[in-house]
Amino acid sequence: MERFEILALEYHLAHGCNLSCQQCSHYSNFHVASKLPTIDEVDAEYSQWSHRLKPMRFALLGGEPLLNPAIIQHIQLPRQHWD
Repeated sequence: MERFEILALEYHLAHGCNLSCQQCSHYSNFHVASKLPTIDEVDAEYSQWSHRLKPMRFALLGGEPLLNPAIIQHIQLPRQHWD
C-alpha cells in the first residue's frame, strides 16, 4: 500500500495541564477530565496508520505531555512505526 507523505503528524499525550493559561490553544485551562493514553492504546493507533502515512515531522502534544507517566516510552514509540 502506498504511504502518503504529510508535513506533520501530531498526537495528544495529555489533554490536561497543571497550568491555567487564559490563551491556551488546547483548551487545557478548562480542566476537562480525561484519561491519559496508554502505550498499548497508542501503539495500536500508530499501527493502523503507519502503513498509510509518512510524516515529515512528528510531534507529541498536550495540555502538558510530560504529565503522562509513560512519557519516555511515548517518545520512543513513534520511531518503531516511522523512520
